[in-house]
Amino acid sequence: EPHDPRHALLKKIERQTFRASAIVNSLLSLARTRSHTPQPIALKTLIDEVTELMSDSLESNGVALEMRIDDPLVVLARESELQQVFTNLCSNAIDAMAGRGGVLRLLSRTNGDRQVEVVVEDTGPGVPAALREKIFEPFFSTKHEQGGTGLGLSISAEILRRNGGELRVEEVSKGE
Repeated sequence: EPHDPRHALLKKIERQTFRASAIVNSLLSLARTRSHTPQPIALKTLIDEVTELMSDSLESNGVALEMRIDDPLVVLARESELQQVFTNLCSNAIDAMAGRGGVLRLLSRTNGDRQVEVVVEDTGPGVPAALREKIFEPFFSTKHEQGGTGLGLSISAEILRRNGGELRVEEVSKGE
């Protein structure tokens, strides 16, 4: 029942179960091509949902969240796929700061060509220059010992490519 103190936790488990199902479907989509019908998605609402699902991980790792996502920004994509992308990027950022704490920033930008850019930035140590090209390769992981599969960034990049976007990694100097 909604008044039961366990209700919120069970709703979170339900959402994570659907997310896990979407991840499995994305893995299957790497092996086959299927039709793709994008739908309008309110970006801020979707990112709010992702950060809510990750709130326990943020808190337990001492990571503060700063968000500046313009509202209303609408993009055309498959919602479950886009949620998977942002969950993966936020999870990687939190992992990069685990044990040290830090700040995870999510920012949106638009340009005159009706393009939307979402920046996921963290105060972790960064990706070494020698690994920046490899991190998008399937099965490449620096976290195999922690259970990483090396599929998150390659799947995320493919999802964005299918939706007319791209995924990039950029090193930002600490003075910026």
